[in-house]
Amino acid sequence: MQSRADAPPPSPRPHTNGAAGSHGPGLNGHATSLGQIAARRLALTLAAEGKLTAAEQAGVMLRDGLGGPPDPEGALTHFEIAAAGGIVSAMLAAGAMLTAGNLVPVDHARAAQWYRTAAEAGDTEGMLAWAEAMRSGRGVPADPKQSEHWLRVAATAGSPEAAERLGVMLATSGGHRTETLELLRAATAAGRPKAAFELGHLLWGDGDSDEIFAALSIAAAAGHPEGTLWLGFCHAQGVGVREHPTTAFLYFEKAALLGVTRAKHQTGKCYEEGLGVGRNITKASGWYNEAARDGNAAAARRYAYLRDIYPVLTARKGEERVARRDYENALRIGPSAKNKAETAQLMLTSRDAVIVARGKEVLSEIARSGKAADLRLVANVALAAKLATEAGTWMRRATALGDAEAARELAAHLDAGRIKPADPGEAARVRRTAEESWRSEPGRGGSRGR
Repeated sequence: MQSRADAPPPSPRPHTNGAAGSHGPGLNGHATSLGQIAARRLALTLAAEGKLTAAEQAGVMLRDGLGGPPDPEGALTHFEIAAAGGIVSAMLAAGAMLTAGNLVPVDHARAAQWYRTAAEAGDTEGMLAWAEAMRSGRGVPADPKQSEHWLRVAATAGSPEAAERLGVMLATSGGHRTETLELLRAATAAGRPKAAFELGHLLWGDGDSDEIFAALSIAAAAGHPEGTLWLGFCHAQGVGVREHPTTAFLYFEKAALLGVTRAKHQTGKCYEEGLGVGRNITKASGWYNEAARDGNAAAARRYAYLRDIYPVLTARKGEERVARRDYENALRIGPSAKNKAETAQLMLTSRDAVIVARGKEVLSEIARSGKAADLRLVANVALAAKLATEAGTWMRRATALGDAEAARELAAHLDAGRIKPADPGEAARVRRTAEESWRSEPGRGGSRGR
């Protein structure tokens, strides 16, 4: 079987019009030269005589319009002749034409068979293409396990791209950590940016700081958007490098400009709090708005809050009530109980009585779920807003549902006088309830001292 290495090198690209040696524009506007015309004729002649390398060369020239007008169908025919004779590069060329469909009709099944043949011949590019066909189910029944198998074979054969694909896949799906790290490290060493980001992200929090920083630096240098964001976090938190807020901000802003939603939120936070850049509420509001448009609930809250407390942001005529609309938008973007409670907490600080009233209404809406965790959540928000009566009502309801954590919190708040009204014995009774609930939890063994 003839390998790809045995095939002739690709023909040179055609000369541009007017260049030395040019024979002028050919059909369909393709420049040709006397040498290319002769080479094309010779390749076609030798291909007709059964020369496989010539068949592949003819396919290249017919596909690319070298020595004459393009002939996609003829190119595919010659590639498949060479592929049937065992030339791996021709198998891949035929598969690529059948997959792309911009030159010949799409035929995923036919393409998949050529990819499989190339893979079984030991070609790593063929293995990658065959693995992708089985992953996506294009042209063959989807088979994730076989797809993973061929990626592993290609990675073992030394393909950095296969190591990256498999490593990223295992990192996303929670695969075996040792193998995942081994694959990602191999691909990162070869400069693969996706692998570098996943390696840094996977190690974040419990890995070597220097390795995290090095991996994320590779990703960011290659323009990987999330890698750029996380390299900013390295500089902000001193992971593998000395803390430097200004450098962190520059990476956050770069990632934001690359379209990363979390980076937009982070850039807004830097401008709002003056972290690594001069404080600028207008720019903070603008970045929060960008992130909110992407569906970031935290950014939507901050955008509404800034528009509420800084009149300069809503100074245009007819925008007196714009903050009310922005808060409603934040509630819509973040419909979970936690997000709605955090938005309500900001609303309760407003100077607009209508917004404050709406904040209280939102807390009541959350509490209507009747879930102990939700009741405890809104009670704590109410406490922060100094709504002692409402907080007491919701915390007592959570305690009555048997929530031990709520009981402990209620007892502490009663002792501190944060929740009213309360009779002198209520804190003691609630504390006994909390203790009994704690002892009854599985694994406690019935005694705190054990």
